[in-house]
Amino acid sequence: MHVALDEIAASGSSFLVAARIDAVGRVRALNDIPVPRRYADLLSEIPEHRFRVDTSSSEIRARRRADGGRAVGNS
Repeated sequence: MHVALDEIAASGSSFLVAARIDAVGRVRALNDIPVPRRYADLLSEIPEHRFRVDTSSSEIRARRRADGGRAVGNS
């Protein structure tokens, strides 16, 4: 794993890390992951408020049907 991460760092690449909900319903973010200090600069967190939408896929489909098939935002 260290070799791969070193190669990624050497190439100038990085990772965007988004929060996830774990098996018991807790939101887990980058600061919940033990990251070796030497790789910390490879990871950037996408803030939860920038992408999280607690809407089921069934609800999204129902909104699309009601709106004539257009993509519907969460506003």
